[in-house]
Amino acid sequence: MHGVLMPIFGVLLSKMISIFYKPAHELRHDSKVWAIVFEAVAVASLLIIPCRFYFFGVAGGKLIQRIRKVCFEKVVHMNVSWFDEAEHSSGSLGARLSTDAASVRALVGDALGLLVQNIASVIAGLVIAFQACWQLAFIVLALAPLLGLNGYVQVKVLKGFSADAKVC
Repeated sequence: MHGVLMPIFGVLLSKMISIFYKPAHELRHDSKVWAIVFEAVAVASLLIIPCRFYFFGVAGGKLIQRIRKVCFEKVVHMNVSWFDEAEHSSGSLGARLSTDAASVRALVGDALGLLVQNIASVIAGLVIAFQACWQLAFIVLALAPLLGLNGYVQVKVLKGFSADAKVC
């Protein structure tokens, strides 16, 4: 739902701009209606955005709990001689359980939430584009791989410049 908010906002904004070309009495009435619609979108955003962070946080927490449980069960069932090695001390194993699970939590909580949001935005944007003008939507789809290539080249170039800065 969070990903669909911005495409919906774009549609509403275009409808709002179109009422400026109406007579004064219609403009007054329609502007009041659209103001209420924008307030409804604001209230929906106020509810949806925290829910996204909460639900992906809960999913990440449950995944961490499951990963730690499975890893701990594997460690408990290891041979006694395995614990004699220095890299398998209780401190290093505890630290590893903590850091690995935290990195998985960051991946699930933030990255996965953003990925789902972006996919929803793209799908909603394409639906709106095909509904508005299917010819223009096909042109945008044809140019999408070029935009992806542009992003890839930009990341590679910026990564190269940052490597040069580290050398100095």
